[in-house]
Amino acid sequence: MEKQIEALEEKIHRLEELNVQLQNDNLVSSLTASFMHEVNNLTGIGVTAASVLETRIAEAAESLKNGTLKKSDLERFFTEAAETSKLLSVNFKQTADLVSAFKKVAVDRSRRDIRPFMLKDYLEEIIFSLTPRLKKTPHTITLSCPDGIEMVSCPGALSLAIINLVFNSLLHAFPDGRAGHISICAEQSGENIVLTYADDGTGIEPSRAERIFEPFYSSLKNGSGLGLFAVKRMVCEHLKGTVQLRETDKKGSLFEIRIPRVLKL
Repeated sequence: MEKQIEALEEKIHRLEELNVQLQNDNLVSSLTASFMHEVNNLTGIGVTAASVLETRIAEAAESLKNGTLKKSDLERFFTEAAETSKLLSVNFKQTADLVSAFKKVAVDRSRRDIRPFMLKDYLEEIIFSLTPRLKKTPHTITLSCPDGIEMVSCPGALSLAIINLVFNSLLHAFPDGRAGHISICAEQSGENIVLTYADDGTGIEPSRAERIFEPFYSSLKNGSGLGLFAVKRMVCEHLKGTVQLRETDKKGSLFEIRIPRVLKL
């Protein structure tokens, strides 16, 4: 009987892992779609600007060839060329930065490798990778984290925990469509890292608080009920830490994550 119970518990655990993986895959798919849309927009702006510059160069060359190029025309050409070149430079830098951040975080999401990384830099990359998704909303995210904190941990699990929290806020915290704010604060406490995640949304009813980390529990009729469950699984199993919903005297929800700075195998 004990072996049967253990086998059943193992099957349940594997099923939960598959559901968490499905939740994370759906989340990454949504982010990828937003990322591709943003890259297409940036590329379109760049192509348009390059086309305008090409036209202006051709017009100036034709005027020079015909001997009709005036000093005022040349000055206007240089001004427009400088403005267009600046637009192209800024646009391509934004594209390169977005691709770099998304690529780095996306690779980590698909792996569970333990490696050293600077906490503040990595949190900034996670937030930056969310830019295409957040642009579709009126919401903002701010980060507070000291420089110089190096972790040896599983960055993929950390990114999935944070992104699931952000998506949970976007889905539940601001149902009336008003602009909301999300804050992520990190600090070192002894050998641990304390991450405080808060939003100023509608909050979580006390009657639901005890069940929010349960699989398939959702306040929405068509909700998966796997977002916060995935957060707990990433934090507790992969980062060897804890995650708790804390009481707050402000409106909204506040989660506290405690994880070791150096993950020991």
